[in-house]
Amino acid sequence: AAMSQLLDRLLIGGATSIAVIQPPLDQMWALIAARAAADWAADNRIPIAFVDLSGVPSAEELQQLIRTLRSTHPDVDAIVCMPEGLGVGILSILQELGSSVPGDIQLASYNDSPSLEIVQPPISALDLRGRDAGLRTGELLIALLEGTQEGLNRVEPFDVIYRERSSTRR
Repeated sequence: AAMSQLLDRLLIGGATSIAVIQPPLDQMWALIAARAAADWAADNRIPIAFVDLSGVPSAEELQQLIRTLRSTHPDVDAIVCMPEGLGVGILSILQELGSSVPGDIQLASYNDSPSLEIVQPPISALDLRGRDAGLRTGELLIALLEGTQEGLNRVEPFDVIYRERSSTRR
């Protein structure tokens, strides 16, 4: 649902071809998000180019990755960064390559972080509410350790929050 929400926002902003930069799919969250993006692309008939990372790229590797993406998929007009922290580097590289954000290409992050707010333009992102989920998980763990059943069957939805910033078109 989170990936679909993010891709919907890029579509509303006029995206016609999207790149998703993804970490290795050996992590369940990444696999689920990548599958959601593929399903969304099929449902919306919008092409998505998946760019695989083998680990945390150096600045030079990230620059080469974006250069390759721009040359092999010149029609891409939106990028989603799944790994936290890559958005700032990608923004810098796009600007170095002469691309206007969000004029030429929209940029959004799957995970929000404070650094995304202090760059120009600030980068749109999803707040996955990790703190709230962690607190709830801790409460459940304590209940299990104490042998109480209180709250163990409680279902709480965690709605993600989309933080619209200047790196995407409204």
